Formats: sequence, C-alpha cells, structure tokens
Amino acid sequence: MSEGAFSTRLPRKIEPAKLAQQSLTLEGYVPAEALLRVQEAVLTLSNVRCHLSFRVDEQYRRLVEGHLHAEVELRCQRCLEAVPHAQACEVKVALVRDEDRAKDLPAWLDPWLVSESEADLYEFVEDELLLNLPQIAWHEEDCIDPELYSHGDEPEEKSEEERENPFKKLEQLLNKD
Repeated sequence: MSEGAFSTRLPRKIEPAKLAQQSLTLEGYVPAEALLRVQEAVLTLSNVRCHLSFRVDEQYRRLVEGHLHAEVELRCQRCLEAVPHAQACEVKVALVRDEDRAKDLPAWLDPWLVSESEADLYEFVEDELLLNLPQIAWHEEDCIDPELYSHGDEPEEKSEEERENPFKKLEQLLNKD
C-alpha cells in the first residue's frame, strides 16, 4: 500500500451492509480532529490511516476486516513526559442488528452493532482505537533514576540487640517484687 492510498478522507456516514454486499474496500484516513474521545485519552493524535474490507462470508455474515494505524503520544506513568506510540489495530468484526445476534458470533469476531442502514465510521474507528490503547504507558529506557522509586515508609530493620523483647518488661515487673 502506498502512502498516497491514505490521502483520501473517508466519509463519516457509510452504509456498511451495502458495502459488504458489494465487497468493497475503504482506504484512506479519518481526521484526528473528529475523534474527540481519543484526543482526551492521549496527548497527541495523528490522522488515522484505515484499510477496511467489507464482505459477506460463507455463513452470510457481513464482515469488516482490515487495520487502523495512528501515531499517538501517551503520558509516561514514570516521568509524566510524552511517550511516542504507533497505535495499530487489527479489525475483524461482523455487522449485527442486536445484542442477541452478537452473542451468536464466534469468538474470533467482534460485533459492530448497526441498527440502521447508515453507520458512523468515525465512531467505529474511535471505539477500536480506544479499545486497543495500552492501559499503562512508559518509556522503554529508564526515564527516571531507579533510586527515586519509593517503596513507602518502610522502617529500617533493627538488629537482634536493638529489637525489644516483649518479655523484658514482664521480667522487670517480676524482679521488682
């Protein structure tokens, strides 16, 4: 796939069932500014390159297969600085009209609940990106001095002599008498 294939802005509204019946492929990008929920979860977001093939399989399921790719920056959970991340998502979904049909899908297929003939492609792309973001981000190299890691306020270990014997007080009380 050439970089030029991703220079076309994909439409927001599509008819996925019709695209599957016609075995069409959508290739282009979804603009970053249209993905507000993803923007809230990351520091920066590039346009999302999309390659999505729509088809009908042997069991007459309408499928969407392909991949999404975006460059994002996440916040490092160690140093709180930006971490560049290449966000890549493999997509394998079946178009379903309701939750009951979604339950009947094989484990390797995720449902895309499409109740009407028209669907919001940007919302679908946004959901897929959010589901595939790493839960915790950090730099591969040590971005802060390991000596600075806190292990809580652990008391220093006392030597055998320094530890107080609980029976010592009892012994003192008995010796007074």
